[in-house]
Amino acid sequence: MKGAYYALRRGVKGRKTGVVHDVIPIRNLNVTISGAGAAVYFGTAVIAGLPAGNITFLSALMYLQGSSTDTDLTPTYNVTCAVGTTATADNNLASPTTDSDIIPALAAGAATARVTPIQRFPHTAANVGVQLDNTAGDLELNLNCTVPDADITNDQSAIITFNGNLHLTYVLAGDD
Repeated sequence: MKGAYYALRRGVKGRKTGVVHDVIPIRNLNVTISGAGAAVYFGTAVIAGLPAGNITFLSALMYLQGSSTDTDLTPTYNVTCAVGTTATADNNLASPTTDSDIIPALAAGAATARVTPIQRFPHTAANVGVQLDNTAGDLELNLNCTVPDADITNDQSAIITFNGNLHLTYVLAGDD
């Protein structure tokens, strides 16, 4: 047998196709939290880019720990994190189509001496089957975070450094 069957099985050289499981390391990723005068401060940082093509997410799981030496953060600060395909533009991580469309917002737990516990951030049923058109190849995974105003002193910004792993399982269907 020759033709389309073999062409489809061959795929594009160097490109993953079909069901893909990626483990994306998050190493020393700095997120600057700011928003002077707001009730909740926010910040974002790019974890990684997404592959070009049409993507259907099947599952996502992140293990994450935050730490900071920034004295503008209280030693027992609370941070809430989400993973989305866009950077958050406000202090609300509730948008299921942008700033939390991969992993919804979840509190990391109170820090001890400015170090949060290692937290498990699972996807929810609402995130399964999310379809993204990344045929332009410009979508990225963003770590979006918020911190309550009470945990940042003197209306300052603060830097939190994150470490962990993001596990993604998705179907990469190729371009239109």
